[in-house]
Amino acid sequence: MESMLRHREGKVLTELLPEDIPRYWDLIKHAMERGLPPVVHGDPETRNRIFTSLLSGGMNCFVSHTVKDDQTVIEAIILTSIFEDNCSGTRSLLLYLVYGITKTTSETWISGYEYFSKYARSKNCTQMIGYTDVEKVKKIVEMFGGEARFTLITVPLDSE
Repeated sequence: MESMLRHREGKVLTELLPEDIPRYWDLIKHAMERGLPPVVHGDPETRNRIFTSLLSGGMNCFVSHTVKDDQTVIEAIILTSIFEDNCSGTRSLLLYLVYGITKTTSETWISGYEYFSKYARSKNCTQMIGYTDVEKVKKIVEMFGGEARFTLITVPLDSE
């Protein structure tokens, strides 16, 4: 990743290539430990599955960062995947994990929305979906014309 960014200044959103994942895995794992959605167990097996999915292209990892004076400061980690509802055929870009390492400005949210909406369209998705319990994120989603009124319900099942 750094060889691609060496000459860029300012905020950058970069999609990591599968071969970049092992190099940034500790940071990705740190983000997952703190921000996985409630439908996901954060155990080692789950992390291994996500790692494998990132390596195979089943998931994608984006890094939001700034570059100044040849120094890269990572601000956020975003994991995405394409979710297709088999019953309706609806394709959605699932923002699986959005983890901010530093404080995020409104401008960053707006540029992120613009980028990921174009990215989703390029993947033939009709919408973006995700999970959150953060009120600020809900307000931002509504600002972009989205809905944040549904409640995710999860009921753990005892293993027998």
